[in-house]
Amino acid sequence: MAMRSRQSIFPVLDMTGDPVGAVTMDRLARLPSRDAGIAIGALGVPLDPARTVAPESPVTALLSKAPVADGLIAVVVASGHGLVGIVTTEDVRRLLQCSGVRLGRPATA
Repeated sequence: MAMRSRQSIFPVLDMTGDPVGAVTMDRLARLPSRDAGIAIGALGVPLDPARTVAPESPVTALLSKAPVADGLIAVVVASGHGLVGIVTTEDVRRLLQCSGVRLGRPATA
């Protein structure tokens, strides 16, 4: 599934569905075949609970966060358990670019 995705980073969930880390496509691609049976959680970067936000959280709350790995800023979960999605630096860049256009300001890269 990961090979068919445009994403370069994926959240790692524990057995209860809580996000606990993130793994990059680059890390998976560099994995030696002898390690193919290793648990995904062992390959990932740990995710601080502060990186988990609710879907209704304002995007401005994410602007001060530095990426964890490969552009991942936050993992978005529904109330309780249940992954809704992830937010990357590219997502925020596109949002800012589009909002600048809507407000009549020139978009910058």
